[in-house]
Amino acid sequence: MGLPENIDALLVKFEITAEQLARVADVNPSSVARWRKNSQMRKSSLERICDFFGLTEDDLLSTENGLAAKEHGRVPDAGLSEDERELLSLFRSMGDEKKLALLSVARAM
Repeated sequence: MGLPENIDALLVKFEITAEQLARVADVNPSSVARWRKNSQMRKSSLERICDFFGLTEDDLLSTENGLAAKEHGRVPDAGLSEDERELLSLFRSMGDEKKLALLSVARAM
């Protein structure tokens, strides 16, 4: 599952239309249609959508951890508590350097 399935899951989860998503992303509805056919999404559109809906980039781009996988119960972290899921989501949204620094601190505890 990639971007097309995650876009579909977003539309269902938030009960919005493709046209409404286009407004949030500040693009034409034809862009949303292309995303649903596996076209690339611009970084600026991705950031607008994530900010608006409180999502991570993984929620839209990830095959294994995206919205579609979460909605279908195929996410490996499904058994985690809400706090653990939040920590994992924050960790996944970090850059590589920040991840390494955080892991170093955590391992030293």
